[in-house]
Amino acid sequence: MIKNDLLREAHEKIHYTPAQIREYARCRQDIFYFAEKYYKTRNATSGGIDNIKLYAYQKKILSYFVNPPKGKQNIIIMQPRQSGKTTVVSLYILHFLLFNADKTAMILAQVERTALEIMEKIKKAYELLPKWLQQGVCLDGWNKKSIKLENGCRAFCSSTSGVSSAGFTIDLLYLDEFALISDNMSRSFWASVYPTVA
Repeated sequence: MIKNDLLREAHEKIHYTPAQIREYARCRQDIFYFAEKYYKTRNATSGGIDNIKLYAYQKKILSYFVNPPKGKQNIIIMQPRQSGKTTVVSLYILHFLLFNADKTAMILAQVERTALEIMEKIKKAYELLPKWLQQGVCLDGWNKKSIKLENGCRAFCSSTSGVSSAGFTIDLLYLDEFALISDNMSRSFWASVYPTVA
């Protein structure tokens, strides 16, 4: 891993103040609070980096992710382009990685470039977190296609192929623009990925 001063390294000692401990607990319990206080993203208008201000429809999407309707673990979102869907997904995956243990997220897209873009969004937001809110990054855990944290959580990204998830147990699977994948490819992909999420 290339030295990155914005990242907390695995086993790096952090001394928490009582206020930070309370903040950490609140962020873990309330993704909306975490989002608007700590998730930073590029402002399309100014070009600067700002805290996200979630729109009502983005909050609705997040609420489905956090508390899916009973018996409905698979969620399909149909959104127009440039509506902030990728930002919401990146925010959710970041929160998932930070506040769980020993979980795996897989990001798959029709083309690898799109999957890498989503991963880069997660990584950029991670770097902008205060170190006391980060998990330590493992020595080999900050690559172009993956993140591995000392809490045992990891994320991978790839293009959608018949074997892109082979060998993994996946706790969170995100498929970007799955409707654009050919029927033949989607059937072989689903046959390979279903056992990893079942």
